[in-house]
Amino acid sequence: MSKFIYVTENRVRLVSDTRPDTAIGSEYIEVQNDSVAENWYYDTETSVLSQYKPYTIDEVRLMRDQLLSVCDWMVLEDSPYQAADQSTNLTAIKTYRQSLRDFPDENVSYNENNLNWPNLTLS
Repeated sequence: MSKFIYVTENRVRLVSDTRPDTAIGSEYIEVQNDSVAENWYYDTETSVLSQYKPYTIDEVRLMRDQLLSVCDWMVLEDSPYQAADQSTNLTAIKTYRQSLRDFPDENVSYNENNLNWPNLTLS
């Protein structure tokens, strides 16, 4: 059984069992997925419907690179974390950055629901 969805900004906003007669009824898209729900991701270019927005490895790398750039200053020579009393924090920062550099795993398909970034915890 098909469903009719209304999509804005690549998100399913409304789901109906029949094509609505309202003014936006002509803008509804017919899909064959009975389990579709509001807020699912709809790729308007490929007409692929999925529960979560999928990410390519390149997209994940870009996000990772942004996270790395945010903490670049922490490992510079004049960073307050270079002080002798900050050695525990500096080790945590370096471990965090290495975990980011090791991410993503090429064998994993990522989406907005399964991105588990490493965490930085400072004392």
